[in-house]
Amino acid sequence: MIFITLIFFVLFLLSFFIYMREQLIISKTISQQGNAIIITYHDVLTNSDNKFYYTKPDKFIKQIMYFKKNNYEFLTLSELYNKIINNIPLHKKTVVITFDGPYISWFNYVCPILKEHDIKATFFVITSWVNTPGSITWQDFQGIKEYKNNAGTQLFDIQSHSDKHTSFMPLKSEDFKTFSNRINDELLASKTKLDNNLNQETLYFALPYSRGMSNEMLDNIKCSGYLGVRTNRNSLISIKHDVLIFISQYSDFYLRSYMNFLYSINHFKTNIFLNYLLWFFVIVERAYIKIKYLRFKKKTQKTNGKN
Repeated sequence: MIFITLIFFVLFLLSFFIYMREQLIISKTISQQGNAIIITYHDVLTNSDNKFYYTKPDKFIKQIMYFKKNNYEFLTLSELYNKIINNIPLHKKTVVITFDGPYISWFNYVCPILKEHDIKATFFVITSWVNTPGSITWQDFQGIKEYKNNAGTQLFDIQSHSDKHTSFMPLKSEDFKTFSNRINDELLASKTKLDNNLNQETLYFALPYSRGMSNEMLDNIKCSGYLGVRTNRNSLISIKHDVLIFISQYSDFYLRSYMNFLYSINHFKTNIFLNYLLWFFVIVERAYIKIKYLRFKKKTQKTNGKN
């Protein structure tokens, strides 16, 4: 009995250490971008048979209304960048809602809902997917850019998520020159298409799969004309560079339950014990989601192999 108690005590100490480490990372991450929370969504749909990165409409509304009811200020990524660069203090509750795609639900559902509640957002676009079946068109994006609130302020920001959404890590078959050329093509082709089709200057980039970040990669991103890059990996907060790094702390990959959502935005940050208990259940749920995703990925690969 003493041995079992000791094991549980050791597990508790280990889990609490992991929890506190994660809280420290989150704290540093948020502080470097002016205490702003950044959330990444993808598709918003009811039928999710062939997708994993999605949010159901009822959950999406519940999440964005949480911010609305709790008096958060909504910014686009461009606005957040300008405030940080110009040392303009942020509202103590600031959130930047971002989307990676493009998906037709953005035009048909997401933007009308956001406009109804006067909520700003930034959309990161994989440009080679535009005008393809089930996706959004350049004409739709022109319509999205025209959305304004009652004060006449533009609500939505459209930025780059690469051209073909290939990995920014070297492939096994690539030498350095081939890899470098592919990355530059991804960065420049996407920016050029967005600039030309939307008559804008595209200045922000979302890293595909949030992998491949390095000072050399940031040099490529800067040389391609971008001012900032958004990624989802907290461990990168120590990188220093001219390009401003935005960390999206939370993705719809994990925000499936309201419990996970509340933990992700540090809902119980003033009560360490409650937040720790919530974290424990969230870790279990995230492990379950990860297993589901790996099974989903394996099933998809098998199906594609047969075809």
